[in-house]
Amino acid sequence: MGAQDIIAAIKGGLLQSDRLLKLDTPLGANVLLPQRLVGHSRLGRDYEFTLDAVSTNDNIELKKLIAQPVTLWVQQTDQSYAPHHGYVHTARRLGSDSALTRYQIGFVSWMHFLRFRKDARIWQDKPADEIITDVFNMHPQAQGAFRFALRNTLPQRSFCVQYEDDWNFCHRLMETEGLFGYFEQATDGKSHTLVITDDIGSLPALSPQTVDFYRSGTNSETDAFVQWSGTRTLQSTTLTTRTFDYKAPSAPANPKGTTIPTLATQGDGNRIRPKERGSLHGRIEPDQGAHALGSSQRWR
Repeated sequence: MGAQDIIAAIKGGLLQSDRLLKLDTPLGANVLLPQRLVGHSRLGRDYEFTLDAVSTNDNIELKKLIAQPVTLWVQQTDQSYAPHHGYVHTARRLGSDSALTRYQIGFVSWMHFLRFRKDARIWQDKPADEIITDVFNMHPQAQGAFRFALRNTLPQRSFCVQYEDDWNFCHRLMETEGLFGYFEQATDGKSHTLVITDDIGSLPALSPQTVDFYRSGTNSETDAFVQWSGTRTLQSTTLTTRTFDYKAPSAPANPKGTTIPTLATQGDGNRIRPKERGSLHGRIEPDQGAHALGSSQRWR
């Protein structure tokens, strides 16, 4: 579709009819036409999309998009559309070409707002899910947009301190408790919900569960993989903890501690041994120790 065809489509009100990508923004219908999309999403973290779009309006005020909700609709193989709702964190004007102006917007989930609030706060005798709820509810975008789906009751934390921004604090707390989150998109495209769980087996299956594979260069426009690639990165393979008990010190040659593997064996490689010393003074409640052990066993 050339520039004149796009302009005619905009003026005719047919801009986003039966397109692979459609976009809803506070600017109104058919103001921005999606052209290119790059995005990523993974368990336990936020998702982010960067979208290039064109418009016949060369004077869009970018500030009207910042922190505003948008919905990207992606056409599926059955011609239906899957929504991806989020909030704009970046808006750019890329330049003009003929009567069209190119823009770029980046949008994320409401979790992104947690990066902009920092606090120093103490909680006493509260479980992690209640602490996380307290933090989330400080953000209007998060209120009513999250829920917990826990298999096990979380133990109370006798003393919990926040000293960083909300995003880092909540992720630190979740990772300590063996929790992770994923997002559910509302079918009407008007909201998204963070689901926090401790059971990886409870995750809903991907849809579709099978995806076709075509060799690179095919002319088919069917959704499919066209290339496989492999990557290897340096990882630690063993976790070793050492704790010094000043009341009953052990011999240096046989220190008290635990060693567990962290990855499946993938062949012998060069070995390095970074070590991290534990605290000389520490105490853990019995129920917290059992909970931590259970979380470790479930994820191994």
